[in-house]
Parts: sequence; C-alpha cells; structure tokens
Amino acid sequence: MIVRNAFSVPRRVGPSGHGGVGSIEHCRVFNAEDFESDWNSVSFDVLPPGCAIGVHEQREEEIYFILEGHGIATVSGEECEVGPGDMGLGRRGDTHGIRNHFSQPLKMVAIGVRVQSSLAQSPQS
Repeated sequence: MIVRNAFSVPRRVGPSGHGGVGSIEHCRVFNAEDFESDWNSVSFDVLPPGCAIGVHEQREEEIYFILEGHGIATVSGEECEVGPGDMGLGRRGDTHGIRNHFSQPLKMVAIGVRVQSSLAQSPQS
C-alpha cells in the first residue's frame, strides 16, 4: 500500500484552468504511474471564494468528492449546488466545471480514471 498525506504533499497555487476564474491550490497525491489499473490521478484541490474551474469537455471519467465548503457544479449544461459529502461523476464527453461563489473555501478530491478509448489515444500507452 502506498500512503501519502494529501495535506503534506507539495502543492501548487496557480490559475484555475479551463478558462476559469482565480487561482486554486492543487495537490496531485497520486499519478498514473502509481496505479496498476486505469486510474489516472487523485488530487486534492482548494477553490477559494470567487474561484471557478471553467466548463470543459471531459477526456476521462472523473469523480469530484466535496469535503468542505459549497459550490455550483455544471455538468452538461445543468447546474446544481454541491456541498460536503456530495460526489459527482463526469463521464468522457460530458462538459463540466465548478465554481465557488460562497464565503468559505471549497475543498475537494478529484479522481481521474482513463477509459479504454482514451488509453489507445494516450501518449503513455
């Protein structure tokens, strides 16, 4: 078993990505090289108030698990409020993004899993 503490892994603070707003705190806890399966990544992200990850097309399956705070998730054009304990699944081809327009930071885990057709197109395969 590989154990890493998400709170002590080096973090980067930078643009939120995908045409979003503001800067996020991002920590890649596990990379594709850590897995023997189609899992691609596990990340811990903090979106400060006013920050958003822009809506973009999903190239792999991705799960968002909200740990703290609240946000508005957009999946394939539909919006819903998310909060602690909520998990969202984005499938390949979906469009999705998340924004925090609340007063507290939004803390979440993002898990990326490659699908077979994306494995065939990946430069890693």
